[in-house]
Amino acid sequence: MVISMNYLIFLLAGLAALLGVLLLVADHLRKREPEVAEPDSWPGVQVQPPEEDGPSAPEPEVEKPTTGGFSIPMTQRRERRSWAETHGWDFARTDPYLDDEWVRGAAASGAAPRDIVRGDIAGYEMYLASLGHIPVMALRRGEASDVVVDIHRPDNVGESSEDLLPVTQLPGFDVVATEVGPADRMIDGRVRRALTQLPEAVRAVWLESDWAIAELERGSRQEVWDLVGEPLAMIADASRTLPPRGPAGAPPLFPPDHPSRPLPQAPSPEEEYNPAEPDISATPLVIRPEEPCEMPSRTHAESRGVVEPRPLGADEVDAIAEGSQPTPPVDYHGARIVRDLSRGSSIFDDLTEELGTDPLADREENPEE
Repeated sequence: MVISMNYLIFLLAGLAALLGVLLLVADHLRKREPEVAEPDSWPGVQVQPPEEDGPSAPEPEVEKPTTGGFSIPMTQRRERRSWAETHGWDFARTDPYLDDEWVRGAAASGAAPRDIVRGDIAGYEMYLASLGHIPVMALRRGEASDVVVDIHRPDNVGESSEDLLPVTQLPGFDVVATEVGPADRMIDGRVRRALTQLPEAVRAVWLESDWAIAELERGSRQEVWDLVGEPLAMIADASRTLPPRGPAGAPPLFPPDHPSRPLPQAPSPEEEYNPAEPDISATPLVIRPEEPCEMPSRTHAESRGVVEPRPLGADEVDAIAEGSQPTPPVDYHGARIVRDLSRGSSIFDDLTEELGTDPLADREENPEE
């Protein structure tokens, strides 16, 4: 029994050593494999290099996130490039146009987006990038707003901003925003349903300017990226209720039925109506004479004014006509149409031309027949 146990221990130790050698060989082959040159910008887009004011500090090397344990040969960059090729999207190492787009959430550290995938999800322009060690997925919304909404998990407490105020608490998430009213109106059934569909790898979602951005866990993979797009698009749809950004220094214009329209001015205390207090000005002032007026009575006949005598039943208006029948005119024929037959009939003119004689000539000569 002791010999079999020792044999089993030596066997397991040998297998562990063999596994270690295989991992070292795989890592050595991965390092020797030539790196494929990645494009620094999107195809067909020429980016002007910024003017250098002076010697710039070297960019610190960013450690590639892993899923823990041993690192597999496919890095995050290669996996994103493979994911972009699978969906027919574009991949680039950097995008200068995104450097100043995000300043909240994971972008508060000032890290520039790296290893960017650009595509389209649910009709929204989508970007998957890394901000330092943190991967994010961003959708460009259709309307920009100055209201910032941050929806994060309770255990994901980042750098808090003084202008973010608590709005509400949802199952598994806390909501803070720069304006409580618009953010509270934005949270509807779509937002609640989208938050329940988000995978656990999503640590926070924030709305900034014309972007809806989801912060993911370090080392997230393609399976997580495919599950984040649709719920994030639902949150982007609901964010259209936020007040749009207007001209600098001018208040935004809202239609009369917009939920974010400004409230009317509160009435002053003098204009408040209290139904308990009677309105004295509405009651007319009654002044009674010192001596009562004599009113007419039916018990005593009394005539007031001058009344001319006239026969009873006669019409005061003279008749317009005397009532006799009018004399009819001499040329009146009643309701008949009078035709002039002195010229004779013309329906047989074509027959006369064809025969050379008038077939009615005899009848005209002998009208009695």
